[in-house]
Amino acid sequence: MSLILPDKKSPVVQDLHRLLGGGKVKSDVSTLKAYAVDASIYRLSLESYCSPRI
Repeated sequence: MSLILPDKKSPVVQDLHRLLGGGKVKSDVSTLKAYAVDASIYRLSLESYCSPRI
């Protein structure tokens, strides 16, 4: 049995997907949790993660 989470994308995230493509914009739970913390004491709640262009 697998857990299915609802796909609740905000209008901003939907626009980013449309403009940048699905490969550049990530909004899945595991990616958002991974990028929500850094070396500081702060934790952010992200709506999406956009990977930089190389």
